[in-house]
Amino acid sequence: MSEHHHECSCQEHEHHHHHHDEQEHSCSCTVCSGAEPKTGIREILFVGISIILTIASFFVPEGWPRTIVLAAAALLVGWKMFWEGIRGLFRFSLDEMTLMTIAVAAAFIIGEGFEGAMVTILFHIGEYIEDRAVRSGRKRIDALLSIVPETANLLDGSETPQTVSARKIKIGSKILIRAGERVPLDCEVLSGTSEADTSAVTGESQPAAVEPGSQLLSGMINLSGALTCRTTQDYHGSTASKIAQLVREATQQKGKTERFITRFSKIYTPIVVALALLLAVIPPLAGIGSFSVWVHRALIFLVASCPCALVISIPMTFYNVISSASRCGALIKGSQHIETLAAIQQVVLDKTGTLTTGKLKVSTVSPISQIEPNELLRLAAICESASVHPIAQAVREAAGTVPQPESAEDVPGKGVKAVISGTRYLCGSAKLMEEAGFSTASLPHASLYLANETGILGCIQTSDKIRPEAQQAMKDLQNIGVTHTVMLTGDRIDAARTVQDELGLSDIRAELLPQDKVSAMKELRKLHGISAFVGDGINDGPVLAAADIGFAMGMGSDLAAQAADVVLMSNNLCSVSRTIQAARKGLRVARQNLIFILLIKAIVLVLGALGYAPMWSAVFADVGVCVLTVLNSMRAGIVPKTK
Repeated sequence: MSEHHHECSCQEHEHHHHHHDEQEHSCSCTVCSGAEPKTGIREILFVGISIILTIASFFVPEGWPRTIVLAAAALLVGWKMFWEGIRGLFRFSLDEMTLMTIAVAAAFIIGEGFEGAMVTILFHIGEYIEDRAVRSGRKRIDALLSIVPETANLLDGSETPQTVSARKIKIGSKILIRAGERVPLDCEVLSGTSEADTSAVTGESQPAAVEPGSQLLSGMINLSGALTCRTTQDYHGSTASKIAQLVREATQQKGKTERFITRFSKIYTPIVVALALLLAVIPPLAGIGSFSVWVHRALIFLVASCPCALVISIPMTFYNVISSASRCGALIKGSQHIETLAAIQQVVLDKTGTLTTGKLKVSTVSPISQIEPNELLRLAAICESASVHPIAQAVREAAGTVPQPESAEDVPGKGVKAVISGTRYLCGSAKLMEEAGFSTASLPHASLYLANETGILGCIQTSDKIRPEAQQAMKDLQNIGVTHTVMLTGDRIDAARTVQDELGLSDIRAELLPQDKVSAMKELRKLHGISAFVGDGINDGPVLAAADIGFAMGMGSDLAAQAADVVLMSNNLCSVSRTIQAARKGLRVARQNLIFILLIKAIVLVLGALGYAPMWSAVFADVGVCVLTVLNSMRAGIVPKTK
């Protein structure tokens, strides 16, 4: 038998004949490690010898001599199967190995040794093909687990870097990343220039330029020059470790279809075994044919009934969906989300940091009194020189280098009071102006206003730049049939309408607090059905959890990533539509497999009971159908193309 017929608790695909939930141990099998089977040539050789022995049996006298040759042919390739089958009998386990062992043994007992040998050979060939297909599909998932480097080059003050375990390196340590090495920990580049392959982390195929000040995520590959970096995360907090953990969790979680298949097989198998026993006993007792005829039919019934194809191909399809989505830059946190993803009818999005870049810039400077725009901007920047507010940062960036004020007082949530060259200034919101006795009713709505002791000098408007891919992402959602795209934001209604007009959103809800977003999400779900929410910040955690499916932008906010069902590692909005497409395709493939399996089994079971189906058709209904559906499930791993 092929190598995967052993008890391996780490194989999540629940192949009944070699998966035993009650056993847990470390495993280094080739299926788990992703290595190619070393016994491939030996397996093929054994199959060849068994076929030769089976053909040679025709030249051996009938009776015991021929039976011995055929038994040797069956044992050569099937001894592992028989051993598992016997162990299954003692455990009262009605899995595929047990069913096949009973069928082959009974075939030899009733004098059908040739059929027993051929069934064993065909079964082994099918299992070998199936094993290779499953192994190939799982490699795509295993590749995501291989991006976590175990060592790093620590610069501890000496000129020579020390190779140490990445787990031991603390935040703030200096490390050296040579050309061709994978980035071991999230870090900031201190010196050196290079290019980085970010595909394993973000799904982006184009290399990214790296220079001092660049942020590198663990799992990326340094393509050219050596880089000296300072770590910003430890081993467990770094991006690659988080991705690997999410992958492990994703492959362990089951979807509704998978859970149904598992429950179904546990009920289905005992029922068909009972039916096979009745089929072997009742007709001959009733005087309809001989025991040998009905036992033979019962054996065909047993072999054909095995649910192997169901319990392998359906989980395999979902693994491939997770793999396909990961290559689009999205990590689905468990196959239980795939069916919901496929049913999404509405996508709700946060504004700042999701539809927009989250980085404000000065868009207009509007003087009101006799003051130049540049002077207005300069004074505002001086006032805001100590503030960390995003609007203050945008103003300082637009003004360039400015001196410090003589004094400054922060007014929480409203702005700043400052003294510049002996003159008192107010810089902040309309509420700050009104508290000072200055009306803004006749002035344009702005991000901040600047006033001195006599009145308002002018106002400055900042805007958030829309993500470059946002417009295409909204078109992609419409192309795949998502008709409702809604934006939730805490920003002003006029700013929200500007984004709506540019992106063609169906609806907007503005000036919302975090709790208001949750209420709005619940209302939208009632109106338009299954809904996804896409957000990025800490304040998006509650609404991400409240949505049917939550998409977190990037690995930035731990809370958002934890609350979400899908993490957009690429930080690219276009990955939302591709993930939905991948889920829909995977669900179609799973349903195709389910219908095909049940249809073929039903036909062979009925024909077998009536005596019209030979044993090879039962093997096809088991192993053949399993191979075909596993191969079909691999289509779900093809990255979807945007329409």
